Amino acid sequence: MTAEASNSKPETPDPSPGDWFTPPRFAAFLLLAFVVAFPGIWLGTETFFRSDYGVMAYPSAHYLRESLRAGELPLWNPLSNCGAPFLAQWGTMCLYPGSLFFVALPMPWALGVFCLLHLWL
Repeated sequence: MTAEASNSKPETPDPSPGDWFTPPRFAAFLLLAFVVAFPGIWLGTETFFRSDYGVMAYPSAHYLRESLRAGELPLWNPLSNCGAPFLAQWGTMCLYPGSLFFVALPMPWALGVFCLLHLWL
């Protein structure tokens, strides 16, 4: 084997016609599909406020947002029934880093976009 042959890179095969559908292109297509399917959510003119989302997710996110903005970690929610643990519940997402998205941005818009981005990921 010569030194020239050992230093040369192997030839890459020509891409087949099915190779255009790569993971980044699929992710971009899926994000575009979500933008087209839910334009009101992205623009902030609509929100998901039905069923469990409106009964559990929105009030929990609002209480978390107000507590963190007041500088306190919400251990207990006095507004739920006669009071209930808040930080200990898994559904409140208190310690989830992604929840900072709807804590920092306007609430109804950010919570809808948060939901769609999680569906996209």
